Amino acid sequence: DGSYAGLGSVADVLKLVEQRLDQRNHALAQANQEIKASQAHLVQSEKMAALGQMVAGVAHEINTPLGYVGNNVQMAEEMLGQIHGLVAAYDSLFENLLNPAAEQTDVEAQIQAIAAMREEFDAVNDLADLTELFVDARFGLKQISEIVQSLKNFARVDRAATDQVNLIDNIETALTVGHHHLKNRVTVEKRFEPIPLVPCAPSQINQVLLNLLTNSAQAINHDKGRLLIRTYTRGEFVCISVEDNGSGIPPEHVSRIFEPFYTTKKVGEGTGLGLSISYRIIKDHGGDIRLATKPGVGTRFEISLPIKRSTNQTATTDSSSRTGGKQVADSVEVLQTQNTY
Repeated sequence: DGSYAGLGSVADVLKLVEQRLDQRNHALAQANQEIKASQAHLVQSEKMAALGQMVAGVAHEINTPLGYVGNNVQMAEEMLGQIHGLVAAYDSLFENLLNPAAEQTDVEAQIQAIAAMREEFDAVNDLADLTELFVDARFGLKQISEIVQSLKNFARVDRAATDQVNLIDNIETALTVGHHHLKNRVTVEKRFEPIPLVPCAPSQINQVLLNLLTNSAQAINHDKGRLLIRTYTRGEFVCISVEDNGSGIPPEHVSRIFEPFYTTKKVGEGTGLGLSISYRIIKDHGGDIRLATKPGVGTRFEISLPIKRSTNQTATTDSSSRTGGKQVADSVEVLQTQNTY
């Protein structure tokens, strides 16, 4: 009669199955939404952690020139105070010399006081020193200005999301912002060939370059670190090569190096999202990122970006949070490591 014992009609059974499917689909959709939210939160946490490290480093970079600018201004203030005292003493002496009623003994006392002040001032200071103080202060302020300008360029807050960019400028910006990772430990060698402008989102490319520079610096655990950065063109692509003489990457890790949350760093040094985000950014620009590595010798990353952008390529911040493990692993190709070190 079209019914099942204990279940009712076929229509009832189908309705029950449909309800259960709807419940499961709803549960899956909710779980998927929670996963996406968690991924977005983790990506944001990675960005904030990187931002915190960058701000700490930049604060140190600014603090150094700011310190000697402050010292120079203080010393100049003291010297100008002494000069002001001398000028006031000369003014008083000049008034007495023009005053017929002035006592000779007073004039002589003023002359002796001025001579003592001049002797004390000349023994400690020289007007050339004052000039040098201001020259050094201007140099320090110029350094601070360059750092601030590099930060502005890094964020590109006053530029369009996508622009025609000279990638050499991006490299210089990333080197300035990430200088605290490299100084006193790593010698940077730059071999920049002339390259055409590339359409890209500058702030995202800056993020990729800073990540590669930071990774290279962290991979160098000795005091003779070297970093070779090159630019060149290959066909319709502009390429950036970042090569270090650090510890290298073990072969068993190479195929997973761009996977999200996969890291070979110590606990607290990274979440494993930096290279994953970098990979996605470069792919969204229609480019590629590859590596060559040898344990104990070093690692080389190569970024290639198209000179002409196709209409279906879009660079968005949100897309940088997505990646796929297998596609990343399949894209890893061995580059011919430069025999530099």
